[in-house]
Amino acid sequence: VGGRQTLAFDAGGTLTDRIVKILRYPDSLSGKYVAVGSATLPGGGIGIALARFNADGTLDSTFGSAGKILKDACMTAVTNAAFDSSFRIVVVGTTSCSGNATTDAAVIRFTATGADDTSFAGDGGLALKFNPASDGNDQAGAVLVLADDSLLVGGNASANSALIQKVSALGVPSALPAAQ
Repeated sequence: VGGRQTLAFDAGGTLTDRIVKILRYPDSLSGKYVAVGSATLPGGGIGIALARFNADGTLDSTFGSAGKILKDACMTAVTNAAFDSSFRIVVVGTTSCSGNATTDAAVIRFTATGADDTSFAGDGGLALKFNPASDGNDQAGAVLVLADDSLLVGGNASANSALIQKVSALGVPSALPAAQ
């Protein structure tokens, strides 16, 4: 209506929905686009929220459940997203559920149809420590997909260092330390 599309995930939480990135498919793929963000879940957690729209702004019913996906990935923040060469959706942010008392950078990949991509890190998601020797708080804020579908994940560590970590297309972090 009036050039605006309103979408509510209605997850039952505080109904706080937020878009952080819009990814657009090429015109050769009908010019569809995906809105990537977060929605508050019942109990207060943050879920990854994806919605795919047709070029005319209507929800694409072939994606997820009636055009929407809400995944409880134990995130505390969703900060960025990108397409890879197969139009898989890579989402980055922060997780607090990686088995330690601090936060880690989170990298999650979905298939082009919105399913969990289990070819990435074994189950579709990766908790990433920029400095594995430290148990500080890490957060991802940026992602760049390289020509071979490997990733550069940018963020910060608890020492307030800006860092970039390379992650393979299969979800394996580089053996080299993150670049500061």
